[in-house]
Amino acid sequence: NYVALKIQKSAQQLVQAALHEIELLQAAADGDPANTKCVVRLIDDFKHTGPNGQHLCMVLEFLGDSLLRLIRYNRYKAMELNKVREIFKCVLTGLDYLHRELGMIHTDLKPENILLRTTIDPAKDPIRSGLTPLLEKPKGNQNGAATTMNLIEKKLKRRAVAKNIGKEGFDSGFKRNAGEEREDKFRWD
Repeated sequence: NYVALKIQKSAQQLVQAALHEIELLQAAADGDPANTKCVVRLIDDFKHTGPNGQHLCMVLEFLGDSLLRLIRYNRYKAMELNKVREIFKCVLTGLDYLHRELGMIHTDLKPENILLRTTIDPAKDPIRSGLTPLLEKPKGNQNGAATTMNLIEKKLKRRAVAKNIGKEGFDSGFKRNAGEEREDKFRWD
């Protein structure tokens, strides 16, 4: 299985916003154990200390391209009505669930925040193509970015191994935090 990794910048106000986001995503996941409500799944969260301070990291289910990318791919031309219906049925299902069942209001709804289940180009979708996805590097100053990603990748691999060992009944010696008991029931819509 593939996951998406969201690394929050270390500025305190951004960390507070990320902690709030984790709380909301966890509530959404807890209220939808069957994962039918078209809301992204938080799989795990952890802190990572790097050269630019401590970063809060979220492990989310892997999804495809954004609605904005699909619009651009179609060169801003109209899409088939069936595709529009399918996309917005999921969007409205998710919004209805958040509002009616959890009392939440999504305040940043825009095409780049609506993610599809797959990529537009099947060759770039690791699930459909069988190829390992390449990480997209952020643009701009890369001071320490490669080192930070390598450390985070190693930390994720250690956690995955520890979880797999734990599932098989072996004592891994790996301590779980409160957020790590949730596994195998996560998905984004």
